[in-house]
Amino acid sequence: MAHTTVLHIDVDDRLKSDEAEKLASLDLTADQEAHDAWFRAKVEEAMADDRATVPQRQLMDEAQALIDRKRRG
Repeated sequence: MAHTTVLHIDVDDRLKSDEAEKLASLDLTADQEAHDAWFRAKVEEAMADDRATVPQRQLMDEAQALIDRKRRG
């Protein structure tokens, strides 16, 4: 039997709103160059983020612990 994991992440409503406005202003469906520029800007923003990182193993362990708690009810 295959096992799958779904991780739900809540995103700040203000951040969602800001990003939705940015996307709407780019008209991504009509302009591939605008999409590429937006994507590159997002990648650069992520790479410049100097907040502390979480090791992948720690993140996966925390996610699994959450899943296990939810299954136990």
